[in-house]
Amino acid sequence: MSFSSIEEEVIYNKLVKNDNNRINESSDTAAVSVQIKDIYLSDEKSKSNDYLAEISQRIETMENNKNSYPEYRMPEQPFYRPIKKIRYVAKKIIRKSLNWALESAYERQVQFNSAVVPSIGRLTELQANALSQLGTSSEHINRINEQIVSVRTQSAERIAKFETQVDEVRKETEQFTGQINQVEVQIEAARKETEQFTGQINQVEVQIEAARKETEQFKERLETQERKLQILEQWFAQSAKMIQTVNESVKTMEEQGILKQTSKIKTEDEAFNLAKRTLSQSGEDVILAYILNARGIAAKDCTYLDLGANHAKQYSNTYYFYDKGARGVLVEANPSLIPELKLYRNEDVILNCCISDTSGKSVEFYILNGDGLSTPDKKRVEEAILINPSLKIDRVVSVKTMTVNEILDTYFDKAPVFINIDLEGDDIAILRSIDWEIHRPLMISIEMIPYRPRLVVGEKDDKIMEFLKSVDYVEYAFTGINSIFLDRRQIKDVLS
Repeated sequence: MSFSSIEEEVIYNKLVKNDNNRINESSDTAAVSVQIKDIYLSDEKSKSNDYLAEISQRIETMENNKNSYPEYRMPEQPFYRPIKKIRYVAKKIIRKSLNWALESAYERQVQFNSAVVPSIGRLTELQANALSQLGTSSEHINRINEQIVSVRTQSAERIAKFETQVDEVRKETEQFTGQINQVEVQIEAARKETEQFTGQINQVEVQIEAARKETEQFKERLETQERKLQILEQWFAQSAKMIQTVNESVKTMEEQGILKQTSKIKTEDEAFNLAKRTLSQSGEDVILAYILNARGIAAKDCTYLDLGANHAKQYSNTYYFYDKGARGVLVEANPSLIPELKLYRNEDVILNCCISDTSGKSVEFYILNGDGLSTPDKKRVEEAILINPSLKIDRVVSVKTMTVNEILDTYFDKAPVFINIDLEGDDIAILRSIDWEIHRPLMISIEMIPYRPRLVVGEKDDKIMEFLKSVDYVEYAFTGINSIFLDRRQIKDVLS
C-alpha cells in the first residue's frame, strides 16, 4: 500500500497495531468464554485454574502497556554516531511534527485503552463469579451424578433380582403348564370314557324305558282284562238276576193283565235273547225297552237326555234307542270323547259341558286314565285313587257349566221320555236342581253305588232313593249298579 506522506504511514501503522491489539483482546475474550463453557461442560477444576492464570497475565500486560508510546532506538556502533546526531535532530523534528499531528489520535487511543482495561477487569470479576458458581454447580452435578450412579446400581441390582425371580416363576410356570397339560390329557381321556359310559347308560335307559313301556302296556292290558273279567262276572250275575227280575215282572204284568196290550216278549227265551243284545253295563237298556214296550211306546219315539254319555256305544244306556231311530241330547264334559260321539251319534245334540246347579261358570274337570271315572269332584278323584292306586290324573281341563233345567228348556219341547244320569259327582245336588213340577220324564236311570274295583254289594245310595220318592218317583228295578225309577203319576193306572 502507498502513502502520500510519512505521517499517513505512521498513523496507519499505529492504528493497525491498536486494531490488532483489540482483535487479539477480543479473540482472547472469546477464547476465554469458550474455555469457560468447556470447563462448565467438562467439569474439570484443574483446567479452570490454568485459564484464570492466563487471564491474569494478559490483564497485567494490558495494564503495563495502556500508556506506552513508540520508541525508536538506533544501534550504538561508532560509525553511526554522526548519523545518529543528524537522525536525532531529524527525529526530534519529525516527532514534534508527529506529536502535533497525532496528539488527538493518541489521546483517543489512550481513552480507548483506559476503557478496555476496566472492562476487562469487570469481565474478570464476572468470570471469577461464574467460575465460583460453576464450581458449586459442578459439586451439585457431581452429587447428582453420584445419586444417579447409586440409583443405577440399585436399579441394576433390583432388575437382576427381579429377572432372577422372573426366571424362577417362568420355570415354575413351565412346570405347572406341563402338569396342566397332563391333567388336560387325563381329563380328555376321562371325558371320552364318560361319553362312552354315558352312551352305554343311554342305551340301557332306552332299553329300560322300552321295558317300562312294555310293562305298563302289559299292566294296562292285564288291568283291562281284569276289569273285563269283573264286568263279565257282574254281567253274568246281574243278567241272571235281571232275567229273574224280568220273569217276575212279566209274571206280575201277566197277572195284572198289562201284557194283554201289545207285548212283544212272550217267552222266557225271547227275554234272554233280548238281554244278550244289550250294550248297557248291566242290561239297563233291555229293562227300559221292556218298560216302553209295556207302555205301548215305540223305541223310535223315545226322547232321551243322557247326562254323562261317555262312549257312543259301549256301556251306553241310550244307544239302543238311537239305533232304533230315537234322538236326544248327549252331555259329556270330557273333550277327548266328543269326536267319538259326533262320529257315531251325529244326529243327537252333543254338548261338551259340565252339569252343575249354576250355568256359565268354568270348572276344572279331572280326566282319569280309568274309563268312566272322570269328574269335576276332586275329592271323589282322590278317593278313587286311594281305593285303586293304578288310577291317575291324565290331565285337567277347564269346562263351562250348564244346568239341567237350561238344557231341558233349550232342547226339548216337553220333558224327555228318559233321563240317564251317570255324572261321577254329586248326583243328589243335580237332582235337587231340577224343576220336577215342569220336567217329569217317564223313566230315570241313575248310578246308585260308589266306585269300587270289585263287585259292590249292599252299598246302595239311600239319599237318592229317598229324594226321588219325595218327588213322586218309584224304583222299578236295580241292576246292581243303576236303579231305574218310574214316574208314579204316569203309571198310576198299573199301581194298586
